[in-house]
Amino acid sequence: MSDTCVIELEDSKHEHHRVWLLSDLWKREAPKPLTFEKGKWRITLADLPLDRIETAFLVESEAGARRRILDEHAPVVITGGWNERLLSTYRPPSWTRFENAPPCSTSDLRLETALLPTPVRARLLAPAGLDPTKTAPLVVVHDGSDAVRFGQFDAFLRATVAAKRLRPFRALLLDPIDREEHYSASPEYASVIAREILPQVREHVRVPSGSRHVIGLGASLGALAHLHVATTYPNSYGSLALQSGSYFRSEFDANERWFRHFDRIESFVASIPTRNVRPLHIALSVGRAEENLANNRSLARALRRAGHEVSLKTKRDLHNWVAFRDAFEDVLRPHLG
Repeated sequence: MSDTCVIELEDSKHEHHRVWLLSDLWKREAPKPLTFEKGKWRITLADLPLDRIETAFLVESEAGARRRILDEHAPVVITGGWNERLLSTYRPPSWTRFENAPPCSTSDLRLETALLPTPVRARLLAPAGLDPTKTAPLVVVHDGSDAVRFGQFDAFLRATVAAKRLRPFRALLLDPIDREEHYSASPEYASVIAREILPQVREHVRVPSGSRHVIGLGASLGALAHLHVATTYPNSYGSLALQSGSYFRSEFDANERWFRHFDRIESFVASIPTRNVRPLHIALSVGRAEENLANNRSLARALRRAGHEVSLKTKRDLHNWVAFRDAFEDVLRPHLG
C-alpha cells in the first residue's frame, strides 16, 4: 500500500532563497528540497511507507541564514514542533471517536524509596464505576505524564473500558527522575520498581494474585526498562506491552553509539536468551519505517527462543507519540482483551 502526499509552503513574496522538507523518515539523509513555482514551494512525496507523516521546513535566506519553521496553514502541530499530515490510507484508532465515555478517577501517590534521591510521584487512574475494593489488572506506564499529554492515555483507558473493548484496569502513571539513567537497564531502577514501588502500590489498590495481572507499558527506553525489570525480578511483571523499544545492538544501531549507556543496554539485550526466568506474556509494536524495527524483530526472535510468549505488530508510522497512541490497544489487548 502506498500513497502520494503533496506539501506546499506559501511564499508569495519569495522571501526564502531555498527550502527543504524535514522529517524523521529521512533523518539519516539530506533534507528533501522543494521547488518554487507561482508563490509556493512544493514537493510531492510518493510511495511513502507511512499512513501519516510529521514534517517541518528548513528555510534559507538569500544571505545564507537558515532556520526551522512550521507551516502556519497546516492545522495540526504535534509535540516536538512538527506539522502532522494524514495520508488517505490513515485510519485513527476507533476509540478516539468514543467521546462520551465518563472521565477516569485519579489519585496522586508519593512513593518513598531507599535508593532514589527523591520520592517517586505517581498518579493512579481508574475507569469510572470501578469499585475501589474490587481487584483489577494494573498497567504500570512509563513516561506517564507524557503518555497522557501526548498519547491521550487517559482517554484511551476510559473509552476502551466504557466500550468494553478492554476489561476494566487501573493504570499507574510513573514519571522518570533521571530518564536516561534509570530507563537504560539500570540495576538500581529495576530494584526500586520490583522491591519498593510495586509492593507499595499493592497496598493502595487490589490486583489479582499472580504477576501476570501487573502489566508494564512503555515506549522507547521506557519499554526497554520494563523488559529489564521483568527479566531481572520475575515476580514483578508477568505481562509486558512494549512499544518501539530501544533494544540497542551494534549490528543495527551503530548510530546510537553516542548514548552514554549504549554498552549497558547492548549487554542486557544480548543476555536475554540466557536469562532463566519463567515465561512472560509480551506484546511488541514498532513502526515499519523507524530505526528500531530491526532490533525489535531481533528481540522478538530472542524472546521466543527463551520460551516467552511473544507477539509483534508493525504500524505504518515512525517513532513518535501518535504512533505509540495508535498502538496502545494492539499491545494491551493480548493482556486485557
